[in-house]
Amino acid sequence: MNKTGQARIWNVGYSTTRPAIEVLSLAKLRARAQPQREQFLRPQRVDFDLLLVCHTGTLHHAVDFVEYAMSPGDVLWVRAGQVQEWQWFDVDAAHTPTATNPEPVAATVVLFQPTRLDERARSLRGSFQRRALWAQATADASAGRRRLDDLIETAARPIPPEMHEELVARVLGVLIVELALADPAAADDAVPRPAEGLFEALSAAIDANFAATRNTGDYARQLGYSARTINRSALRNTGLTVKQLVDERTLLEAKRLLAHDTTPVQAVGRSVGFAEPTTFTRFFRRRTGVTPLEFRTARTAPGGVAAR
Repeated sequence: MNKTGQARIWNVGYSTTRPAIEVLSLAKLRARAQPQREQFLRPQRVDFDLLLVCHTGTLHHAVDFVEYAMSPGDVLWVRAGQVQEWQWFDVDAAHTPTATNPEPVAATVVLFQPTRLDERARSLRGSFQRRALWAQATADASAGRRRLDDLIETAARPIPPEMHEELVARVLGVLIVELALADPAAADDAVPRPAEGLFEALSAAIDANFAATRNTGDYARQLGYSARTINRSALRNTGLTVKQLVDERTLLEAKRLLAHDTTPVQAVGRSVGFAEPTTFTRFFRRRTGVTPLEFRTARTAPGGVAAR
């Protein structure tokens, strides 16, 4: 914590001493984190993907300013680069029944590098990027639950490491396909679409360069396409233009820094591409209804909730 009560973001990398895809219980993860409990409860920016699957109780987790209360059968996907907060420690640190959470929390956690997924699973991951929660995707007796059980069983098999990694990756890919099949009647922005290579490249370019340029033409030149083509790709996959996607990414990064770091507001603006503080303030207020300082104050006040 710093003197304003903010918890700095903890950048968490994937351990090179652990399997490329790791499947473990939430209880085991908690036991592993216990020696660093205070640090573990800080906001974390992860450089890997994480699937949380709730089995019993209510699992509380926050991802990029959205708080989720997961029910049994729900699946939450945290992606590399996002900021997450492990709220379940504060709600029910011992995993025992409480007045607000009458069942002990039990869940499975899958940690993995996206590069370990097969081509189909990576494509689906791209089409899922604007979605985090799949309600009841692994409910009892569902196909998703069977695939999850397969993954847990496969991860526990005592086979040679090189074969183990390949097999677990394949089974995880099947589970991801089940997520795509879980609710075909969902709202349009939640329906999985095949992710095209251009949109994946555009998303990566925006993530790498949003602070340097918000000009659609710059991204078109970088990718070797016309501005019209990349805009069409963005609209088809998200319903937003390239400029809107860049602004959305810029705003998200500004929120992360304002809420979870001690960086002065003026420096936050510079870090996301605004040379002038007044320009940054106008950009931020136009999209949130509050100034950057008001957003930070609301996030750090006891019980405060900032504008989205």
